[in-house]
Amino acid sequence: MKTNLVKTGKIIDGKEVLGIELTNTKGSYVKIYNYGAIVSKFVVTNAHGKQQDIVLGFDDFDQYVSDNYLANYPYLGAIVGRYANRIKEGKFSIDDKTYQLAVKDFVKTKIALP
Repeated sequence: MKTNLVKTGKIIDGKEVLGIELTNTKGSYVKIYNYGAIVSKFVVTNAHGKQQDIVLGFDDFDQYVSDNYLANYPYLGAIVGRYANRIKEGKFSIDDKTYQLAVKDFVKTKIALP
């Protein structure tokens, strides 16, 4: 698999934003930004042998941080939210407001199969 890093020229929260392009031997490829794991492109070969982008996204990173995008489509293409893993004690804060989520007790969890 071929890997290509594409510089966007953007630094957000002190981190450089990069596009990562992964291409397989058949020519299909995906482009993912390291900002929210945004998938901006996923090009595959369809049943007729034609390459087709199957992702609804923008052509360049600037559109993902434009005022229009942030006001109207702030999660288009993103696959990872603010918290992508476990949330300690089910609590998190946004803009100085703390939110408490329901916490599950996994001690007695059972999986029932038919």
